[in-house]
Amino acid sequence: MGYGAIAVTDRNTFAGIVRAHAAAKKAGIRLIVGVRLDLLDGPSLLAYPTDKAAYSGLSNLLTLGNVGGEGGVPFI
Repeated sequence: MGYGAIAVTDRNTFAGIVRAHAAAKKAGIRLIVGVRLDLLDGPSLLAYPTDKAAYSGLSNLLTLGNVGGEGGVPFI
């Protein structure tokens, strides 16, 4: 379709990024990594980390949120 880049977001995880990276590389387009944060008590948000530190911080936040509290119920 002639795209130079494509953004991909998973819901509350980075789980599909490896497959997306492989597909983007094969197609010769730039991948923009993001996450759709579906919050328990608020609106959904799209988060696109802009550097390694932001990616690391968002990854840590997702881990904390998905581990959850009592009974393993996610916080996000």
